[in-house]
Amino acid sequence: KTPEEIISGALILIELNEFKAYNQQLGYAKADELLKKVAEILTLSAANIAGVCLARVSGASFAILAPNISLEDTRETTTRIHKQLEPLHNKGKVDEITGTHIGVAYYDGHQDSTEILSMADLALRAAQIKGSNHWHIYGEQNLTHDKVRSATDWKQFMQNMISAKNFELHYQPIR
Repeated sequence: KTPEEIISGALILIELNEFKAYNQQLGYAKADELLKKVAEILTLSAANIAGVCLARVSGASFAILAPNISLEDTRETTTRIHKQLEPLHNKGKVDEITGTHIGVAYYDGHQDSTEILSMADLALRAAQIKGSNHWHIYGEQNLTHDKVRSATDWKQFMQNMISAKNFELHYQPIR
């Protein structure tokens, strides 16, 4: 879609970290049970948002697209999701190996879909940097750009370093 077609709202990315280890440790049946419980929590937490779209992106990553939601309602929804996911940790359903992180991009119609996804991804990375079981809204108390870079930023950085021949290769043979 073009920027003119995109309305305001929020993209919320939710990720259960170390899910692969959880899956291996407790088995596929328990992992599937956990994913269903998370999906149920997300569905209930976002049920009051008109036009909401909930998706399992991959593995233990979920996304909520919430059109026509205010920034304040976005904060409330994210807080509600975070609080609803906490009992999974406290009851041992997620175990100590898994933490939940939430990244939020609030968009106002001036961003295209690629920018919105990049903003949400950067917010998710910022939540991960904060530590286990945190959430972050892009643009609010952002960590420095040096700590959280998008894939595009890294590509440009690497291209600049290669062009300037600012690499020095070191290796250590394995004996």
